[in-house]
Amino acid sequence: YVQVRDAATGALLSQLQFPSACWSGIATVGDALVFGTGSSFQSQNAGIVAVTPGGTAP
Repeated sequence: YVQVRDAATGALLSQLQFPSACWSGIATVGDALVFGTGSSFQSQNAGIVAVTPGGTAP
């Protein structure tokens, strides 16, 4: 899971689930979260994911 939290309070805003592990750091670019997925212990594909509010382009 990737948890999105309020910076001021730490309150959980959203929890995103992906088919493979997320062991990377997360970068913010505009209103997007960008991170890598995949691991050496799972057979699922690996890649880079960009997530934005409402799925709109960043």
